[in-house]
Amino acid sequence: MKLRDSIAVLVLASCIALWMLESVVEHFIFDQGPFLRGLLGNISGHELWMRLLTMAVVILFGVAVSISTKRLRETQDRVNHLNLILRSIRNVAQLIAHENDLDKLIGRACESLTENRGYHHAWIVLLDESKRVVGTAESGLGGGFAPILDIFERGGFPNCSRAVLDHGGTAVIGDVTGECGDCPLSGEYAAHGAFISRLEYGQRDYGLIGVSIPSQMTSDDEERALFEELAGDLSFALHGIEAQQKRTAAEEELRASETRYRLMFENMGSGSAIFGAVEEDGEIDFVLKDINPAGQKIDKAMKDDIVGKKVTECFPSIRTFGLFEVLLRVNETGKAERHPTSFYADNRIAGWRDNYVYRLPSGDIVTIYEDVTEQKKAEKALVEASNIIDKSPAVAFLWRNEQGWPVEFVSKNVEDLFGYTSEDFSSGAVAYGNCIHPDDLKRVSDEVDRFSGKTDATGFKHQPYRIVKKDGEIRWVDDDTEMRRDADGHVTHYQGIVRDITERMRVEAELDRHRTHLEELVMERTRELEETQNRLVRQEKLAVLGKLAGGLGHELRNPLGAIKNAGYFLDMAIEAKEPEIKEALQILQKETIRCEGIVSSLLDFTRPRAPAPRDVKIKDLMELCLSGLHIPQNVKIETSAIESEKQVLADPDQLVMVLRNLILNSIQAMEGVGGQITVSSGVSHEGYMDISVTDTGRGMSKDDAMRAFEPLFTTKSRGIGLGLAISRHIVETHGGSLSVESELGKGSTFMIRIPSGVDK
Repeated sequence: MKLRDSIAVLVLASCIALWMLESVVEHFIFDQGPFLRGLLGNISGHELWMRLLTMAVVILFGVAVSISTKRLRETQDRVNHLNLILRSIRNVAQLIAHENDLDKLIGRACESLTENRGYHHAWIVLLDESKRVVGTAESGLGGGFAPILDIFERGGFPNCSRAVLDHGGTAVIGDVTGECGDCPLSGEYAAHGAFISRLEYGQRDYGLIGVSIPSQMTSDDEERALFEELAGDLSFALHGIEAQQKRTAAEEELRASETRYRLMFENMGSGSAIFGAVEEDGEIDFVLKDINPAGQKIDKAMKDDIVGKKVTECFPSIRTFGLFEVLLRVNETGKAERHPTSFYADNRIAGWRDNYVYRLPSGDIVTIYEDVTEQKKAEKALVEASNIIDKSPAVAFLWRNEQGWPVEFVSKNVEDLFGYTSEDFSSGAVAYGNCIHPDDLKRVSDEVDRFSGKTDATGFKHQPYRIVKKDGEIRWVDDDTEMRRDADGHVTHYQGIVRDITERMRVEAELDRHRTHLEELVMERTRELEETQNRLVRQEKLAVLGKLAGGLGHELRNPLGAIKNAGYFLDMAIEAKEPEIKEALQILQKETIRCEGIVSSLLDFTRPRAPAPRDVKIKDLMELCLSGLHIPQNVKIETSAIESEKQVLADPDQLVMVLRNLILNSIQAMEGVGGQITVSSGVSHEGYMDISVTDTGRGMSKDDAMRAFEPLFTTKSRGIGLGLAISRHIVETHGGSLSVESELGKGSTFMIRIPSGVDK
């Protein structure tokens, strides 16, 4: 028998007992006639009235007790059910903290939700971006889940699931059997109600989660809020697993990129060496960090014998060779240089080298070099074979030291190179200077004058220059020139050979282009690798912090919920409270609310809400921001520098939260001394608006300002250091930025840069 029925029987019995008691008293004490007559009739009007009134009071008392008992039982049932739900959510939160396997996560999550009967049934369906099923789990449904799973896999969705997928939120069904009779789950749910919510994080939909609960609990706002919180936690966990998978893929790509770079380095035809700068006793030296096979072949050294040694030990003549000075300059300036072809010799190797030197973003110095010894030998052999010059491509000249360098003698093969005959030159019809390209003539003339002025110089070699053939074609040449002097040492003639190096210059230009391209590829890949590595490190830190914050938030919310419920029951149970008890309960409630605010900040940081931007006036935002703030009397807020009609494109609620947080920080920075806060706005550049919050508070050190936006960093005695981190994240999700300029003892300025709206 139910308690309510027991109370009704007890009230009825009490009424009968009172009636009989009145009859006994009337008969035996007041002698008002026979007992049965007093029991069944012959009762005075007043007596009848008093008996009926007494019975009515007893009945009303019974009704009141019944109603109170029913409400107390309903409240107890609700609390018990919420506790079951909280334990289930706690178990899922613990699961999220350590489970990285997608299928195991959703399977064990469903089991955790139903194992203590907080939820009678639970199911999860994961979908890809095309709404195709990629994973499922259920608990409590068994084979009954197969029909609805078949609908999902065929691309269909029940009405409730379709509405949630299209519009978000939570579908609440009070009576599945009554409201969704055609649903395959209606038979399994019996008379239960149901919640269905979308698993989403940021702009990504991961699928659906559904549970069944007692029908009377579907209208409970706290019940629904707990379910939505559960869905959000699972969504965040799915996002974390997906992010981990992406990080793993990125790491594999990084390893593949490093392999490609290594293969390119090892197989390139030119020698290449990598040096790291070191400082000893105030002097800079370079340690060889790596060398490719081509470089080992050119330098006749094994990698294991020279890597890790100083360059001055590996190549003792590098200073006199001139390359060491180039390494120093490139290390200091970061500007690439080419070391001109020069002869290197030490006790191990000797030969002509052509070096190109540049600095990597990491600071290492790279040299790419060629062994041009054979080329130099060929040039020398060409000079030594001057007696057969006419049969060679080199043209022999004898010039007079006069204006335009008239030609006294030229070999017969000159026509092949210049297009003019030897007679054209020797007759004076064509001067050599007239054949030099106008853009190169001054440089060639200056070189001649410079070497001619050196009394000890017998010859020189021009830098390559261009000549213009008779038909207008431009060719590149170089020459080796000897000087003839008279008895007084004055130069009278120049003699030498001129070679066509057009093809060599083309090849060198192509080689330079390839070297430049290779350098750009190496630098670009190195920069990408460093950026990828830094991004992975940041993502890993944020992921760990997010998991920690989320887990800690949920671990705190459970005991806080219990404390809050305990305070609620104490307040309800104790009717006449002593002032001390009443004050203690108020303190309990106040501190619980404050702790819940801290937990909410942690959870806001781990799963921020996407903004809903619209055009809004900056002035309206400030009025809304200041309307809910308590401003101390010793603090003045100046907003006259805000342009009244200027608008920004933002989510008003989120931007007000950011502004309020910055103003509260400024107030706290002036605590005890007071001061002024100035809020101003202005156009930073096309498409953006700046909103600045400046205070005259104590300011921050340079190190504190650099760390101000780090999560969990704070210089306050109270607080957890998430306000500025959340504020920056909100501004960045709007496509803007949040920065700070501060000086210790002189206040701080926080600058919000955010897309501007359309001014009205």
